[in-house]
Amino acid sequence: MTIAENIRLEQEMSIIRDPLDQTKQMSVNADGSISVSPATGSVQVVSGAAPVGSAPTANPVGISAIDLAGLKRAILSDALGQLFTTEQDSAVFTASATSASVLFTVDMSSWRSCMVQVVNAGTSCTVTYEGSNDQSTWTPVVGLLANPNTATSPSSAMANTLSTTAITYQFPKRYKYFRARVQVYGSGTVSVSYCLSASEVHPVVAASIWGQVPEGSTFSGNPVTIGVEARTSSKTSVSNGQLVRPIGTTDGRMVVRPHSVPELEWSYVAAAGGILNTTTAVTLKTAAGAPYRNYLTSIQVQAEVLANATELAVRDGAGGTVLWRIKIPTTGLDLKQIDFADPLKSTSATLLEVVTLTASGTGAVYFNAQGYVAP
Repeated sequence: MTIAENIRLEQEMSIIRDPLDQTKQMSVNADGSISVSPATGSVQVVSGAAPVGSAPTANPVGISAIDLAGLKRAILSDALGQLFTTEQDSAVFTASATSASVLFTVDMSSWRSCMVQVVNAGTSCTVTYEGSNDQSTWTPVVGLLANPNTATSPSSAMANTLSTTAITYQFPKRYKYFRARVQVYGSGTVSVSYCLSASEVHPVVAASIWGQVPEGSTFSGNPVTIGVEARTSSKTSVSNGQLVRPIGTTDGRMVVRPHSVPELEWSYVAAAGGILNTTTAVTLKTAAGAPYRNYLTSIQVQAEVLANATELAVRDGAGGTVLWRIKIPTTGLDLKQIDFADPLKSTSATLLEVVTLTASGTGAVYFNAQGYVAP
């Protein structure tokens, strides 16, 4: 310690208080040691300009630190007074293997993460990453892809990280020791580079939320409040099997389409001239593949003056069970619109047909129908 430093220390730190609140005088000896003795004479106790919890009123005291070379350095801060700090990473190391063997093992005691870049994955080789506290029992660990544009699904994030191609991972510290190992060797040289860091791994987490019980199970627990996309115009359609948001009005009323999606709706239009003087059935909708049924939601019926009264029937399958019928007199029938609140339905994988059970002689019957296909 220099004389100048002795003088400064005696000037700036000459008075202290011990735990019993006794005023003490501190001095620096020639050999650099510090002596503390009861204060004598007139004593001036130096304290802060304001108590804890108060706004400072005086100018701040500058502070410094000693660098690794023993030199004094000013401590810097930003405009808000926050100190600048740096965390030194290790050098970059390399390792390679031409067999199923350990590439490298590192002690993570002084580090928080390890970045591993697979420079060459060889041919048909697999690199696994493991952690251990005793270097005897090793457990597979999970790493984070260093490419921020690559998304990992929650299910794959729960699995052991494996490398079969050139790729870079960041591994957080989970055990005292960390290693990379060629688990499966095919051919070629597997080479990696790695470095250790004092920085934590901060992944961008995508949370997946799902229900308490699967579809088809008894429900339990409280429901989750949901929202829909408010629309004043049609939205862009997506492809079959893709995720799509439900839509609603701007005041939160959900837009619901009855029965089925448009692509599964069907309609039957009466043939020109209608059903004339025949008991041969007409197919309304061909059979849908199992386990799907044909559903009938609405029909329109009209008949001219007939020579013979008849019954008009809708049947489940060719010559099958009658699902619906109406009597048409010889005087004919004005146009009737009939809507089924509970749609008529066929048996699974069965057609729907319409038939006049008695030939009309003269005069035609007109029949239109609409429906959809569903399980």
